[in-house]
Amino acid sequence: MHRRLLLGLLLAAASGPALAAEPTGTWVLDRKAWNAFVADLVPKLLERMPKAQRQSLEDRGIDVADELRKGLSQGLEGSVELRPNGRVVALNGRKEPDGTGLWRHEGQDIEIDLPAERLLLRGTWRDDRMDLRPVLDKATLSARDADPLWLEAVRQVRFVLVRQG
Repeated sequence: MHRRLLLGLLLAAASGPALAAEPTGTWVLDRKAWNAFVADLVPKLLERMPKAQRQSLEDRGIDVADELRKGLSQGLEGSVELRPNGRVVALNGRKEPDGTGLWRHEGQDIEIDLPAERLLLRGTWRDDRMDLRPVLDKATLSARDADPLWLEAVRQVRFVLVRQG
């Protein structure tokens, strides 16, 4: 009897994380992963920027690399709450609602749709980590997205989120 109980407890403990069936909760950007992504992306963007445009900015005393880093990270101080009813609420850095939408998952695949922000994210989640990429289609792209440099950056974006606990 004791052996079966002990075996049951060991199996339950070993399978605990795998039983996390829902990605509900509060999620924040993994800053270390984001900073590494930005550090890798900025030099690539600088290489693709038209030389005349870059020179014009530098002539005005603008540190183009620094401005790109700031621009890529602007507005990412908040969190997202995935609620059990399939609703998602984006919160800004002051923990105020900044957008709402829907989320759904099938197995480890997840989709988060924030229509007012024209943002559709798809990716995977496992335990306390989520890896998402923006979907670029007619519903999410706008006129400003015609800027090839901006579009290049968005195509490479990868949001790694961690569950806040």
